[in-house]
Amino acid sequence: MNLSQFVAFYEAGKYVYQLWNEMQYYGKEYISETSIKNNSGHILKVKVCFNSARQRYLQIKLPWNAERKILAGVDNYQPGEYLAINRDEWHIFFLLTNFQHDSELYAYAQKIVNRLVDKANLIESQKRSPISLPTELHPAKSQVA
Repeated sequence: MNLSQFVAFYEAGKYVYQLWNEMQYYGKEYISETSIKNNSGHILKVKVCFNSARQRYLQIKLPWNAERKILAGVDNYQPGEYLAINRDEWHIFFLLTNFQHDSELYAYAQKIVNRLVDKANLIESQKRSPISLPTELHPAKSQVA
């Protein structure tokens, strides 16, 4: 196979890969997954993902609520829907998926997961409890005659 044939196969392969990715993951490129134990002792599944729309992001599944997941994005994250993380934090999870037994990486990832879960719980509790508006205060009447 000469170089021009290789380039032609490579170009054709990009479209096949895009089609396969669209069918398999609905356009979301799933890289890998790791498990992290949070402060409460729950084991959380963290998917490390990448796609062209949101770039790098994490998807954290909560074992105590199967319908709820935490999304944390690095690039072009959407406030309100995604929590913000920096690229180094995303990279820690990316490395951890390849080096599962690295205790230092695991400790950093555990701190990040705990912070994200705490922040998501805080946001969720704020959504559930409406903020009560202060009642109108009346000035005290002077009792000086």
